[in-house]
Amino acid sequence: MQSYDVVVVGGGVIGLALASSLAKANFHVAVVDKNSRPTFVEHDAFDLRVSAINLRSKNFLDKLGVWKKINPNRIGDFQGVHVWEADGTGEIAFDADALHLEDLGYIVENSVLQHTLFMALESAPNVTFFYEQSVIDISEPYVASSGEQRFLTLANEQSIEAPLIVAADGAQSQLRQWGEFAVKAWDCAQTAIVTNVVIEKSHQNTAWQVFDTRGTLAFLPLPDRNGKHQASIVWSVVTELANELLRESNAEFSKSLTQALQNRLGEIQCIDSRLSFPLMQRFAKEYVKPSLLLIGDAAHTIHPLAGQGLNLGLRDVLVLSDELVRAKQRQDALGSLYVLKRYQRRCFGHNLLMLSMMEGLKRLFAEEALPFRWLRNQGMNWVNQLSPVKSQLMTVATGMDDDVNMSWLDDCNQKLLSE
Repeated sequence: MQSYDVVVVGGGVIGLALASSLAKANFHVAVVDKNSRPTFVEHDAFDLRVSAINLRSKNFLDKLGVWKKINPNRIGDFQGVHVWEADGTGEIAFDADALHLEDLGYIVENSVLQHTLFMALESAPNVTFFYEQSVIDISEPYVASSGEQRFLTLANEQSIEAPLIVAADGAQSQLRQWGEFAVKAWDCAQTAIVTNVVIEKSHQNTAWQVFDTRGTLAFLPLPDRNGKHQASIVWSVVTELANELLRESNAEFSKSLTQALQNRLGEIQCIDSRLSFPLMQRFAKEYVKPSLLLIGDAAHTIHPLAGQGLNLGLRDVLVLSDELVRAKQRQDALGSLYVLKRYQRRCFGHNLLMLSMMEGLKRLFAEEALPFRWLRNQGMNWVNQLSPVKSQLMTVATGMDDDVNMSWLDDCNQKLLSE
């Protein structure tokens, strides 16, 4: 039986970010993932799966020493956000200058971020990887010589134990199911279509988003390639329409995109295959049990219309790391409910509020009745004219309103520099 301080199940961005932050704080961490080690070969084309990174997440990745290792040619930064309703007159425009910021956020390929996190961790002496290993069983908590523990049995029949097992294994979390966590989930009745496009006009380092009663279309700015303006699109629409769009040829789909964006970026050309996935919102009614904890998509998934999914997961990582560092300093048991419920209290309400906001926005823009349309348009124009309200909205979206503590990471970095 190999023992660790924390075992993280799931080697995606959230799992690796947690392993990285805990490794800096001198925890002994194991990462278990059923997939092979992340790889990335530099190429001109952009991968289809990208994430929006807000300023809080970027600052966190910077303190981990990861952000500076990402090739800047693969990061799309944006200083503006432009949102409007297709069938009305309501518009809101946000600008980084108004908040005295350089950027409002960044678009990064998931594969690039995952690979960069892995490469930064690969040589860490206090991190052990178990790739291509599924978890086939998890024990109930038991008392060992070092305190209460759980152990995992891997597909190769190896067992590893720790006072804390973290489920970072995604929306379909097997550990969440084995741990018998109660979950509330509902179908959004929408499907998201993801692809990359070339646009005739410059995206102006702006994220463009248009709402209509059928769904939301977002254009996320990517760096130019070979003199061509590129963007990643996420088109979340009612499933019946999504099926029609997926059956279209590339030329037909490009025309549909141009029309949906009302020609604001000129002619749009689809240059890649299209991915699609049904949209679900779900949240676990509790995040913790003795020695077992949910994080990221294993704990919550939200509608992508505001691009906050990964940012919520990285905030979970920050809060959990902060609580575990404090527990270690106090010599508290890492898997005790006393410690873990502090993480739950700091994350649960925040995440549920964001999920509720996304559900509310989705339902608001799905209403076709004239009074609702009038209110939407008047509300958007009203907000657009009130600089303090706009500033507060963007402060929330960028994560800069949050009091999540990162000072322990500064202390860790100072210790590493002095050694």
